[in-house]
Amino acid sequence: MKFLSHFWYKFLNQLGSFPSARNMLTVEIFEDLKGKGLDIGHLGDYSFKNKDVIRLNIHPGENIDVVSDGNHYPFKDETFDKIMLRCLLEHVDEPHKILKEAARVLKPKGKIVIEVPFINPIHAAPDDFFRFTPNGLKKIIQGQELIIERIFYVEDYNWAIKWILWQNLKENDEFGFKYLVKMAFLKYIINPILFRREIPSETNFSSFGIIAIKDSTYSSSIC
Repeated sequence: MKFLSHFWYKFLNQLGSFPSARNMLTVEIFEDLKGKGLDIGHLGDYSFKNKDVIRLNIHPGENIDVVSDGNHYPFKDETFDKIMLRCLLEHVDEPHKILKEAARVLKPKGKIVIEVPFINPIHAAPDDFFRFTPNGLKKIIQGQELIIERIFYVEDYNWAIKWILWQNLKENDEFGFKYLVKMAFLKYIINPILFRREIPSETNFSSFGIIAIKDSTYSSSIC
C-alpha cells in the first residue's frame, strides 16, 4: 500500500509538472563568459559550474547568496564581469531601473545576458507587468550606456501554446478523474504530437534574449 501511495504521488507530481523542460540557453551563454558573475533573480532550479557567481533574489532561499530589491544592489561600482537577468524584467514595474543598477555594478566591457518573454501566460512572481519585442527591449537597453552585441531566441511558439493550455487547465478544472484524463491527454498526446518543439528563430519565438556590452567609454562617475 505504501508503494502504491508513493507511485501515485510521483505520477501526480510528474503529470502536473511543466509541459516540457525549459531551454537553458541563457544560462549556458552566461556560463561561457569569463569572470566574476551576478545572477539577478536567481530561480534556484539550476546551478553554475563556475562557482564565482553571486545569486541574488528579493526573497531568501537555500540557493540565494544575497537578498536585495532592484533599487540598489549592495555592491560597489564596476564589480562584475558578467550579469544575468533571466526571466526577471517582466516581473518589475520599472525595468529600466533594474538595467541601470545592473549597468552600475558591471565593469566596462562587461556583458549582461538578458532573457524576456514575448508570448507567455501571466505568471506572477510576485507580479507580472510586461511582455517584450526585440526592438522594445533594445530601446530600454540602449538608454543604459549599453551596446547590443546580439539577439538570441530561446523558445518557439509551441512552447508558449503548451504553457497556456497547461496553465488554463490547471486553473479552471477541479481535481478529479476528469481532470487527470484531460491533463494526461494534453501532456502525453496533444503536446508532443501537435506542438512539437521547433528551433526558435526571429520568425518563430515566444521568448528571446539579448547580450549587451557596457560601453567602455562610460564611467560611473559621470552624472
